Amino acid sequence: LTLNHQQVIVEDILGQGGFAFVFLVRSFNQQRYALKRMYVNNQRDLHVFQREIAIVKEFSSHPNIVKYVDSYVHRLSPTNIQTRNYYTTRSTSDDNDDDAIYEILLLTEYCSNGALINRLNEQRNIGITLNEHQILRIFADICRSVSACHFRRPQPILHRDIKLENVLIDSRQNYVLCDFGSAIMLPPSTTNEHQQYQINQLTTTVIQQLEEEIQRYTTLCYRAPEMIDLYSRKPLTLKIDIWAMGCLLYKLMYNTMPFGDSVLAIQNGTFVIPDDMAQSYSRELNLLVRYLLEIDIGKRPDIWQVAYITYKLLGTECPIPNRCQSKIPNLSAVTMPLTDSESRQQRAAALSKTKLTSQNTTDESSTLGTAVNPRERPRGMIAPSTSLINFDQVSQRSSNIAAMLPTPASATRSESASKLMFDDDFSQIPSHAISLNNIPTAISSAKNDLLVSRARPSPPTTASPTPGHVLQQQQQPQQFFPPPPPHSSNTHRRSASQTTSSMQNQSSFHN
Repeated sequence: LTLNHQQVIVEDILGQGGFAFVFLVRSFNQQRYALKRMYVNNQRDLHVFQREIAIVKEFSSHPNIVKYVDSYVHRLSPTNIQTRNYYTTRSTSDDNDDDAIYEILLLTEYCSNGALINRLNEQRNIGITLNEHQILRIFADICRSVSACHFRRPQPILHRDIKLENVLIDSRQNYVLCDFGSAIMLPPSTTNEHQQYQINQLTTTVIQQLEEEIQRYTTLCYRAPEMIDLYSRKPLTLKIDIWAMGCLLYKLMYNTMPFGDSVLAIQNGTFVIPDDMAQSYSRELNLLVRYLLEIDIGKRPDIWQVAYITYKLLGTECPIPNRCQSKIPNLSAVTMPLTDSESRQQRAAALSKTKLTSQNTTDESSTLGTAVNPRERPRGMIAPSTSLINFDQVSQRSSNIAAMLPTPASATRSESASKLMFDDDFSQIPSHAISLNNIPTAISSAKNDLLVSRARPSPPTTASPTPGHVLQQQQQPQQFFPPPPPHSSNTHRRSASQTTSSMQNQSSFHN
């Protein structure tokens, strides 16, 4: 392969990412390098990898950032791709063609000791864990590389993908940060765009683009809470890398991620210390993890505060300058994270307390009754009765057997109506009231006078009724409707003819 200044031969493949292959190559002077090879088919991805090349080239002299050697970017035509002639370029006038395919080659130093994650896995397999001094030594080198990015001016660099897989060990046993394909340059602090990122006043279109970039270029278990929900309008700052460093430190200590891939756990910031390793590290180191994994962005430290505590635990002076004039951190104000067993006991106690509170509430409700008064059954509107008969007075006189006298059919009807009232007062409904206008005019005037007199109230009498009167009242049928009109001669004639016809039918049946 030919780059701008180097010609190399591929010896082996070192790794494969989502968008690139990494090869072990050898130059003509027998020097080994790592070659990152990528293909893109749009201008946006092309700019992403051009930015990565520029960042690595800028920090080439830093001892804790992978060193830049050479690079090459060229445009391929469809004909050249089909013929496998990848290195024939087209004219520069076609560089703005969005349908073009580009090949990007980035040549960096080869870290012979491999990735940090591989070293840890090898030691874990043989039962070796890192002691506290080794962890602080690794973390101090990472602080130096991140501080170089965050303190860059005028535009600080946000890595966005700090993880163990992106930390290499060079031949001098330095821990170096690599893979700046996810890195972005934040706007200068004097621009309006910087203020928009600080208070997250981004438009919906920009938020959607950021969501796509986060899904594509970052790792879920290392993401900060403000990256999980961009619509929460939390500031997007350099402290995104601080959260990722907290996850990395936890992984160095306990060989597992603090939140796994749980989005809810990341947003809550809840993690525990494994019981089997609770005594492996000092209280101060665990407090440092808690300090880094702070949900509140305002309380989360910056890179100088993290480096200050790290070098203090190492017992050496912090070499990173305090360029932002940050306050000296105090771990005494940080809450110690719980162990796994303590967290389970706390949840069990909270659950039992909730059940006890619920039971007490139920007992109080059963003792005091419901706090809501029962609703009364609605009643109909009381309409004035058009009847001259007072059913209440008739009912009162009917209940007093000693005062019972022979009553006409109309009084019997009022008594039966009062017996049917139950809980509801049907006598107040006009449709059930019996008016004198409905009584046939054929009734004698004497009976009408008696009926009207019954409707007027009279004092109760103590006269005892004769047995005949009581028997007559019991045998008299209860009628709800007015009695039929008196029989006329036509009625007698019709009844006689019906009787004769009926007898003839019976005689013919017997015959």
